[in-house]
Amino acid sequence: MKWPILLFAWRNLWRYPKRSGILLSVSFLGLTAILFFNSLMLSWANAMLDNALNNLGAEWQIQTTDFTQNPDLQQRFILSKTQQIALQESTLFWAGRLNLPAIVKSEYESLGVNLLAVDLQQEATLSFIGNALQDPIKHFNDPQKPYQIIVGQALLERINSAVGRKLVVLTQGKDGKLAEIGLRISASFRHSDPNIEKTMVFMPLSTAQKWLAVDNQVNQIALKNPKKLSLSHAKLGEDFIPQIETLKSQFSEQKIISWRDLQPYAFASISMMDSFNWVWLAMIGVLMLFALLNTLYMSLYERRTELQRLFILGLKPSQLRRLLLLELLAILLLSALFSWGFMFALVSLLSNGINLSFLAEGTAWIGISHQLFLGYDYGLWLNNTGQLIVALSLFAALPIWRATRFKNLQQSNQRI
Repeated sequence: MKWPILLFAWRNLWRYPKRSGILLSVSFLGLTAILFFNSLMLSWANAMLDNALNNLGAEWQIQTTDFTQNPDLQQRFILSKTQQIALQESTLFWAGRLNLPAIVKSEYESLGVNLLAVDLQQEATLSFIGNALQDPIKHFNDPQKPYQIIVGQALLERINSAVGRKLVVLTQGKDGKLAEIGLRISASFRHSDPNIEKTMVFMPLSTAQKWLAVDNQVNQIALKNPKKLSLSHAKLGEDFIPQIETLKSQFSEQKIISWRDLQPYAFASISMMDSFNWVWLAMIGVLMLFALLNTLYMSLYERRTELQRLFILGLKPSQLRRLLLLELLAILLLSALFSWGFMFALVSLLSNGINLSFLAEGTAWIGISHQLFLGYDYGLWLNNTGQLIVALSLFAALPIWRATRFKNLQQSNQRI
């Protein structure tokens, strides 16, 4: 009797196309909303993680204990040959930096900025600035042209300057006095975060060390694992990386800090993605439940005579329940199929990303790029789809059971 009941349930769906269409629409819209939210949250989390790691943050930073509270030249330390060899043997990407507060002066304006003295060849594997400019950076580390500076386009407009002009940079020297240097603007860069464009400038590390008389000294070393950090690993409280444990012995006077401690907001937001997903799933599930149960109650009320006649023809109450549950399950499976197909088409259609440049200030404030790329998470999609189908089937089982109780069918039989 199993397959005839299944075939009977399938045919029943198309006997009442309006009712089936309503149930299918409700299920499709609800499940599509859940899957779209999952993809959106996934793209948000990935964008936040990329920003946290690529906007000069990296996965770990080696610095003094007081650097976070007072990031200046007084927090410098010598990068010895032994330490450089240890960094190279660790197989991690790394780059030494001088990260200093500074003032830039043009002919018309003076502004406070964040000066980063870097080696762009090393930064290519660590941060956005290593890949932001292709042509100008070829000569950025050229010792024949040491006096260069790269400035954000927004900062250039703010100080009314341009590429090719000179800027005077001032910062505190190691003796506590103000040190200044004249640098020519060799290039400008664009960034999705307007604040980075307005506040960050870059100069060659070797030039800065010579200018400030701090040869072979840095106040920050950025580290990054060649293996891309996944979201699942990013949500963990800590990572055990053997190379980091080895480096701790080489930098005993400094502290190796994870990106989770450097950017707690980004880590907390990424960690809460699962909670957001459960809240959204519960909200949509409750709305779908109300719509589904309302339509189901109406259909069961309209089908009283049909159920009674099937009972008279010999179908048992258990078979009637199986029939109705199979009909509902077919509706839910069809809606899942349509929802998945729609989401695959939508993600393919938006393969170039969702442009949120008109919200650049807002996206920068929450720590994501203005370009979001919807992604797939088959495990999460399958998990949420299965949970929704099971939950709706269980809740729908109650009205179906009540409508097909022997007592109710017998009373209907007497009335007929």
